[in-house]
Amino acid sequence: MNETVDLFKYNGFKLINLELIENKLLGTITYDFIDEIDDEGHIYTTVIIGPNGTGKSNLFRTIIELFRELYSLREGKGRVYQVKGRFKLKFSLNGDIYIFSNVDDPKTRPVNYKKSDNNAYLLRNGELVPFKEVFFPLAIVANSLMITDKYPVFAREDILPCYKYLGVRNTPQNASTRSYVRKTVDFIISNQDSDAFKAGLKKTTEFLGVNEAIEIYYSTINGNVFFNGKLDVEKFRKHYDNINERYLGKEYPPQKLNYYNRLSNNDGKIEELVDFCNRLVEEKCVIRKGDSTIGRITYNIISSTSYSKLKQDGDLLEELRQLGILTAPDISLNKGDSYALAESSSGEYHLFSSVVGLLATLRMNSLLFIDEPENSLHPNWQMKYLSFIRTLFSDKNYGTSHIIVATHSHFLISDLKGDSSRIIGLKRADEQTTSHSLANNEKRYELVDLPYNIDTYGWSAEQVLLNVFEVPTTRNFYVAERLSQIFKIAANIKNPDLSQYKSELMMWHKRLQSNDPLHYTIEQLIKRLGWLV
Repeated sequence: MNETVDLFKYNGFKLINLELIENKLLGTITYDFIDEIDDEGHIYTTVIIGPNGTGKSNLFRTIIELFRELYSLREGKGRVYQVKGRFKLKFSLNGDIYIFSNVDDPKTRPVNYKKSDNNAYLLRNGELVPFKEVFFPLAIVANSLMITDKYPVFAREDILPCYKYLGVRNTPQNASTRSYVRKTVDFIISNQDSDAFKAGLKKTTEFLGVNEAIEIYYSTINGNVFFNGKLDVEKFRKHYDNINERYLGKEYPPQKLNYYNRLSNNDGKIEELVDFCNRLVEEKCVIRKGDSTIGRITYNIISSTSYSKLKQDGDLLEELRQLGILTAPDISLNKGDSYALAESSSGEYHLFSSVVGLLATLRMNSLLFIDEPENSLHPNWQMKYLSFIRTLFSDKNYGTSHIIVATHSHFLISDLKGDSSRIIGLKRADEQTTSHSLANNEKRYELVDLPYNIDTYGWSAEQVLLNVFEVPTTRNFYVAERLSQIFKIAANIKNPDLSQYKSELMMWHKRLQSNDPLHYTIEQLIKRLGWLV
């Protein structure tokens, strides 16, 4: 990539490229994440495509770990050495070009670099600077709903404060969709005053077709005790005194009892919770079906009044949840009939939950990773997904950010505009050899040779399959139409000059199965033209 670039071109944050040499996970490879001729004034989108096993998720992890190492160096803590091998990470922030590297090459390293300097150095606009002078994107957001995602989950926020993990894993080993829903609710409550968040939420409901209601609800536990409208402090305390007697002397009392013991020492807190329970009953907020003792407390976040009330009640609702008086919150979507988010289609669940997280965490000058968003999405939604995401973050503040998407869906890139996007194709360097068995100095993955600044906007899925994934098939309309044109020329002209089509015909002949009728037809033509001996 050309090092002499217009600094004013890179407003906001852009990840420019990454060079890896003998990396433990990815081998030796260079990724260019932007096209220099593009318009970076809009939110920029890089799509990394390729089949499973081409290192897309590990690439995301590597980039995040490099920013973690850079932050550790800035804070004077030294490298954490999570990224093995040599690297050169290049990014821009508000016109400054930074290079974070440990490449010990006289051609690229600064003159006054010493190998003892933590085995890494930092350049800003070509000049060596101390690590403390680096600035970071306001947010590095990692989004995925796969329990097998490769994103790091840090034990503490101070490891990389700008990093926000939006996934289902609580720890590297554990995952919970329930906690993910609760996190989604927290995002909705905490961003109630954000106009940008509410505008994005409205666009999401329109996209999903759930304009009538998006409801956050809590179900009651022991409703006859706490939600009969006649609760007082004595009855409240008696309930937990009974629990305390049952667990007296036991090593592990329930969490709700421990929480109650902490609250009971807070002057006026129990009285406040008693008044809140009675108010919910008085205002007819606890709805029961038939003779059921279980009630539901519901807030419709599409209604501004109800949404405001949710924020007002939020802390007290959370305290009741931890006391075991309410269940964890859930979300229901409404298309005429209300149904829980967990009961919705996996596509709706995926899209709504991830978008809420993105709206809550993305800021200007941000880096956003989205790993395989096509999972559970209908092809129609896959084709609209990137357009929807770009529309969702069309506000000028988001235009300073960079989105990087990993996918193996050809539908996903059929609506990608070439002037503010780049496609990176990946394939295995050796289809017969696993990446783990390759020597460190060998390539594990290769870049697919895609046309420079390719623009897939308006392409059909068939065109994407052929031109980007190089997957022709007899059931592929675009391939059939293209070959039909070539065959007509060959049939109607006595000595046709088909040299301009040679590379296409030879590629299709190589990739199609030998028992495919189209393979036989192409073979007869190229034999006739003397291209195949």
